[in-house]
Order: sequence, then C-alpha cells, then structure tokens
Amino acid sequence: MDTLLIDKIKLIETRLKNVKGGKWELKIEGEDFTGGDTVIIRENNEDLYLTGADLNDWKLIGNSKSDIEFLLKTVKKLLKI
Repeated sequence: MDTLLIDKIKLIETRLKNVKGGKWELKIEGEDFTGGDTVIIRENNEDLYLTGADLNDWKLIGNSKSDIEFLLKTVKKLLKI
C-alpha cells in the first residue's frame, strides 16, 4: 500500500475529527424555511454563515462534513485499511 496515500487519508481523517460543532445540518432559506438566512446548524449551537456564497457553494460546504465521512469510509473499505 502506498504510504503517501495512507498518510493523506490519515491527514483528512484528522482534519475531519478536529472540526468543531458535531453534526452539521444545512438549512436553506426559501427551501427549508422562509425568512432569515441560509445557515449551517451545528450540534454545539455555533451556527456557520457564509459571505458571498451562492446556493451551490452553500450546498457543497453545508454537506461537506457528511460527504467526507462517507467518502473516507468508502475509500478505506475499498482499500481494506
């Protein structure tokens, strides 16, 4: 197994583990509710807001934590690590 690949996977896992706030939930104004701002709600109640982001930016960033968790799990399973 490529040591650089394993090191990169471990680095991504560490970054993910060090992100504050627990689970993230994206709430899009106009889709999930009306009035207020689009927000990423975190379990620790420290909401995230983005400046200058369009809807696609919000969707990418708002779902990134769970997407990365899924991708890491899939890659590790495929590589049997």
